[in-house]
Amino acid sequence: MENVKNLLDTFASFSQQGFTQPAVVVRVVNRGRLGVELLDFGIDIPKGVSYKPVKDAITETPMPYVLEPHREGVWAMPFDYAVSLAEASHASWPNEAHPIRAFVRRAGGKTVHAKGRLLLAGGSSAST
Repeated sequence: MENVKNLLDTFASFSQQGFTQPAVVVRVVNRGRLGVELLDFGIDIPKGVSYKPVKDAITETPMPYVLEPHREGVWAMPFDYAVSLAEASHASWPNEAHPIRAFVRRAGGKTVHAKGRLLLAGGSSAST
């Protein structure tokens, strides 16, 4: 489990090297034979709490978006939102782990989650 304070120190180090905006990046690949309409993207935790960027998305491709067959799309949001979601989840449920997952929501209501998860320790005093 990554400590939020240590992660922020790492980002500060990256910033000194010219990387100025850490981001959560969602990469979607359409392996099907038909186009698929993507309505939005975001991050969530298994408790049902989610964050979807409305105006703060870091992307040149607006949503909704039709992802054509055998193509990929990339969307991103500031990483600060993942940290805030981890801290809020820890404050609400302090004795539980809260893996953060990226998702896209398709037309028709289906939500597709990323295979990987990010586990951040909530609060700056948490230990790794």
